[in-house]
Amino acid sequence: MRTRTIQEPLSAESNRKATDPLLGIVLDGRYMIEERIGTGGMSVVYRARHLRLNRPVAVKTLKVQIDTKPVYKERFQREIDSLSTLNHPNIVTVTDCLIDEHGQPYVVMDLLKGKSLDRMLCEQGPLSVPCFANIALQILSAIEHAHRNGVIHRDIKPGNIVLMDEDAGYAKVVDFGLAKLGQENTKLTHSGEIWGSPPYMSPEQCMGKEVDVRSDIYSLGCVMFEALTGRTPIAGENALQTVFMHINAPPLMLNQAGPGLTHPPRVQELIMR
Repeated sequence: MRTRTIQEPLSAESNRKATDPLLGIVLDGRYMIEERIGTGGMSVVYRARHLRLNRPVAVKTLKVQIDTKPVYKERFQREIDSLSTLNHPNIVTVTDCLIDEHGQPYVVMDLLKGKSLDRMLCEQGPLSVPCFANIALQILSAIEHAHRNGVIHRDIKPGNIVLMDEDAGYAKVVDFGLAKLGQENTKLTHSGEIWGSPPYMSPEQCMGKEVDVRSDIYSLGCVMFEALTGRTPIAGENALQTVFMHINAPPLMLNQAGPGLTHPPRVQELIMR
C-alpha cells in the first residue's frame, strides 16, 4: 500500500514527483522514501526512513512486476524469507518485503554507508595482495554462509561488494538472490530482461542453464582477478561478445593482464582455479 505524505506543499511535492514519482511516498504506512541513492541494471535504491522506529533504511525496487496471482506472490515471498534468514556480519540484512497493488516489489534492507569495490578500483586502481586477501576472505565467508543456507547469489560483481566508510577493510555483500527473483518474475511478465552482469557470468549462466554454487565461485574468480589487475579476465567489445567468450574462450592469466603485473604463484593458481 502506498500513501502520500502531506508534510510538504503541493508545489514542492509536484517538483519532487517530476524527478521521481516515489520520492515523498510512504510505503505500507511505514517507510518514507527520501532520496534516490543508486541505480543499476535490475534495481533502483532509495534512502528511506522507518517512521515507527525513526531510523534510516534502504529500499530497493526491482525493475519487474510480479503476477498478481496469489501463487506468484507467495513464491516471491518465500524467496525473500529465505534471504531474511541469512545472518552474517559480511552480508547486508534484508528486513522486509512489500508488494504493492500493482505487483511492484520493494525489498527493505539495512542502509550501508560506504563505497562499492567497483568504485574503489576506479578511484585507486588494483588492490595490493594483503588488502585483497583481507577483503576476499570476508567475501568468501559470506558466500559460504549463504551457500550453506541454500542461497545462491547469481550476480557477484564489484558493484555488489560494499566497503564500509568507518573501515574500508570491512566488506559486506549485497543483493543475494535478487537476480533469481528478477529472472523468475520476468518470465511471468514476459519482459525479456537479462538478469546478470556479463563480465562476471559463468558459462552455464551465459547459456541460460540452471546454476548452482559453482557459478558463484566462477563469478568470484572474475572479481578476484579484477581486484588484483584492474580488469576482468574476459572482456569482449560488447556484452554479447563477452557472453560468447565466457563460453568458448580461455581467460587471461593473472600476470598477462597488464605490463609489470606480478603476483605470487599460489595467488594466481587460486584465482585461475
